[in-house]
Amino acid sequence: AAAAAISGCRYDRHWVSKSRPGLANHAMAGITYEALSTVGPPRWDEAARTIAREIQVNAGGTATENPFIDELERLISPQEAEAILRRDLPPSQVNSTSDDYTDMSWHAPTARFYVARPALRSANGHAFPAWVMNALGGIPATIDPMVICAAKTVALAALHLLEDKTARDEAMNEFTTRTGGG
Repeated sequence: AAAAAISGCRYDRHWVSKSRPGLANHAMAGITYEALSTVGPPRWDEAARTIAREIQVNAGGTATENPFIDELERLISPQEAEAILRRDLPPSQVNSTSDDYTDMSWHAPTARFYVARPALRSANGHAFPAWVMNALGGIPATIDPMVICAAKTVALAALHLLEDKTARDEAMNEFTTRTGGG
């Protein structure tokens, strides 16, 4: 207000906010899951497991032979993942989160996928403190397998779309149908 007043201008306070739910595209989801299935889940090597065991102990737990939870190396189909997500949502809630991708999904055919973030196994029900997740996400040996898996998946899905006109057309047709014309 002060800057406007001394410069001979006026200002109006006007909030602009927009958040749309993500727009599904099953054709893109299929292409992306096919790519993820080809790439496979992240795999952590012995160096990463050694670091993870050290964190298990430093966080008050017990080191385990395989310090990462089994779910990290298991793929889940988009349909199964959606069903798991919906179990914890009230029936009236359509969307589970807000994120940047949701708006982009209204401008181009888009797929959302998740790749495991490193998480530790507990030998005896021990709850690890919050810093453990942050630490695992900042150590190259423990986070790089996830990033590499995601990057390979995106690259392979993009190559599929570049090489397969039918796949592109199916994704675009679904997008056009869901948006009412794009």
